[in-house]
Amino acid sequence: MSSVIEKLDVLRRVGAEELVDQALTKLIQMEIERTSSEQERLKRILSDFERKYGISSEEAHRKFESGELGDNADLFEWTGIYEIYRTNENYLKMLKGKL
Repeated sequence: MSSVIEKLDVLRRVGAEELVDQALTKLIQMEIERTSSEQERLKRILSDFERKYGISSEEAHRKFESGELGDNADLFEWTGIYEIYRTNENYLKMLKGKL
């Protein structure tokens, strides 16, 4: 089975570079849309936790990591979701940087 890089190289060699570029751009746009939608869903969940506990997700994450908030299940869920949210933000920056 050929790797993605090998497949891209073959397409480049046969003159299909523009087609590949268009297809990859479309895939990146689709991934941006998917990740942005997921971010909106995660924001709603994070907002619920922020209202419940009266602090920002960023502050809760910092305090949780330093052991200041304890270790109840809500806090594990909240900080886990916040970490996914932050990771997705980085992914979005990378993806948008390639358009």
